Amino acid sequence: MTPGVRCKVVCRCRPRGHDAGDRVLAQMARLFARAARAGDASVRWGGDEFVLVLPRAGQKEAEAAARRLRDLAANGSAPVGFSVGIAAWRPGDTARALVGRADAAMYGEKREQVAGASATRR
Repeated sequence: MTPGVRCKVVCRCRPRGHDAGDRVLAQMARLFARAARAGDASVRWGGDEFVLVLPRAGQKEAEAAARRLRDLAANGSAPVGFSVGIAAWRPGDTARALVGRADAAMYGEKREQVAGASATRR
C-alpha cells in the first residue's frame, strides 16, 4: 500500500504579481521537502498543488506526514494556508484514481476549514 499525501495550496491572501506567486510556490516546495522522509517524493502537481508520495507507508505514516506539514505551517514555515487529502493506493489503481480520492479528501477538509471559520466569525 502506498498512501500519498496530496495538498492543494489554498491561499488566504493573493500574492501581488507573478514574482510573489513564484516565491510562495518555492516556499511551499521547501515545506514539502522538509516534511518528506528519505525515499518519499515531493512534487509539484500542476498550478498550486503539491503531492507527497510515500512509498512503503501505511495510513498512520501518511497521517504523520500530514501532521508534519501542519506543524511546519503552524511554526510559520508556510506562507499560505492549505488543505490536505490522504489516499492509499489500491490494487489496480491508476494514478488518476489515486489522486482523485486524495482530491476528494482534500476538498472535504477544505469545506470543514471554511465551515469552522464561518462559525468562528459569528
